[in-house]
Amino acid sequence: MSAVARQALETVSKAEARAEFSLPAGGKIIMFAGRLTDQKRPLDFLKLAAMRLGNSDETFVLLGDGAMSKACEKAIKDENLTNVIRIPFVKDINRIYRAIDALTVVSEYEGLPLVLVEAVCMGIPVVSTDVGENKRVIEEFDAGFCTAKAGDLKTISAQLDTVLAEGTDAPRPGAARARDDFSIDRMAERYARAGRLTHIKGTA
Repeated sequence: MSAVARQALETVSKAEARAEFSLPAGGKIIMFAGRLTDQKRPLDFLKLAAMRLGNSDETFVLLGDGAMSKACEKAIKDENLTNVIRIPFVKDINRIYRAIDALTVVSEYEGLPLVLVEAVCMGIPVVSTDVGENKRVIEEFDAGFCTAKAGDLKTISAQLDTVLAEGTDAPRPGAARARDDFSIDRMAERYARAGRLTHIKGTA
């Protein structure tokens, strides 16, 4: 995200963002964003919502579409998950970040999901399974928790309690550093450096 786009988003209030996506004006909003596939374990996110159904001030947003869409819809209906809102698609995901209080990543495996990077750069706390590069990024930018194994919803729920209790409206200190580290210029430098190293190795 460019600095200009970031500044434009900062003019959008949480209330305005929630109204835009027809989300509750009050309470805490926890989001899953990604393809609805076995790898991403969206049913685990719905199980987490079921575990916390008694928390009347929480809403769980399932953002995404995919092969498990019908299974997710069935689970929402069968478990009467009145605390879940399903959104198959949004045009600009950056805008919905302004509406939420936490992101959860419950994947079985990952490299480094873009949604996690985006949330960290936006200052949204993340609770993730310990897969791929997630832990390195979350710890480097003090962005939340990444210790649970896939399926360990008890740990994820406890860590979610912690990040929500800390409050999510104040800027997280690592967000600005993350935006710099994942900026277009910085990423271009890395690709250029990698290309030069590859060329040197190829001619050695």
